[in-house]
Amino acid sequence: MNSYKVIMNRVPEKTYQEFVNFCHEEFADDFGMGLKHLWDFYKGIMPTGQEALEARLDALEQEVFALKGKSKSKSKGEEKKPIRTLSGRSLKRSSETLVTEGLNEKQIKVKS
Repeated sequence: MNSYKVIMNRVPEKTYQEFVNFCHEEFADDFGMGLKHLWDFYKGIMPTGQEALEARLDALEQEVFALKGKSKSKSKGEEKKPIRTLSGRSLKRSSETLVTEGLNEKQIKVKS
């Protein structure tokens, strides 16, 4: 087993005590594992340069997915929202005819 030594100088006292307490509580006074844990955490948070590219790729992937989703829904014959009149009645689209929903049902011809 390899044994390495790390000597740290100019560490603020409060930071040193926090590190010692952290290693005591989490790693049974194993300062090497405490340092490894902190280093792994640092590598996971600090960008390495690829994160920006991955974020751009994710954004492009979502945009392509959204565009494909829109084109698929249009090709499937996307349902149109009903038209509402000022009185609150809703008009349903039926090919070339709008059918009103209410007490008096009427058909209104739509010019295409």
